[in-house]
Amino acid sequence: MTVRVALRLRGLDLQDPRAYATIPSELCDLAFHAVGPMSYAVCFVERDLARDRVLECARRIHQHMSGVSVERVHDDLVTLSDIAERCSVSHEAARLWAAGRRRSNRRAFPEPYEAVSAGSSGRLTMLYQWPEVVAWVRDVVHIDPEDGLEFLDRASVAEIDKALADEVAFGQVVGQPALTAHGPSEDWRRIDTGPASSPLVVPAVVTQEPSLVLPQHAMWHLRERIAISGQELSLRVSNE
Repeated sequence: MTVRVALRLRGLDLQDPRAYATIPSELCDLAFHAVGPMSYAVCFVERDLARDRVLECARRIHQHMSGVSVERVHDDLVTLSDIAERCSVSHEAARLWAAGRRRSNRRAFPEPYEAVSAGSSGRLTMLYQWPEVVAWVRDVVHIDPEDGLEFLDRASVAEIDKALADEVAFGQVVGQPALTAHGPSEDWRRIDTGPASSPLVVPAVVTQEPSLVLPQHAMWHLRERIAISGQELSLRVSNE
């Protein structure tokens, strides 16, 4: 089952039409767009492989676009006006859905995810998770505003965001490598840390050292020893 995942980008301003010319052909399978000052890359992945495929997309973006990185999975929050527009119904219809006064006998409309104040009036604008709204509309109203596309649930998004944050700690997604004690190097190698975690990317020179020193916070999901080219590399924890 294919799911749509939008990734929020840092270091790319797609409000400027000229920025699209900087997107390399190696990323032609991704869809890039802007919403106001925020820029996004959209990938379409199989649900069962979503975490690995999204991390792969983040690495490719960093590899092929200097200075650009992935911050997190985009939280698609919508107002009632957004819902009405996306579902091609009136604002009043969307308001009645949310108020439980129409189409609510089968399944309650999703609860608001957040509320924001509209200036000095104190009036609140409710924000809803679009994937939850889509699921409700498909089941209750029997229309499909997303033409069969699926979305990740909150737990899956949280897992991917955590994995992205972990990769940032290792310098795999952001522009500046986290492991710099051995000096800069253009030759980087991936160390497979097993199916339960993502590969660790380190300078090739590190793989020639008898031990690899990492900060305490970076050790939680690594094994005690990693095999490289038939040899074992000991891992030590620094106090930095």
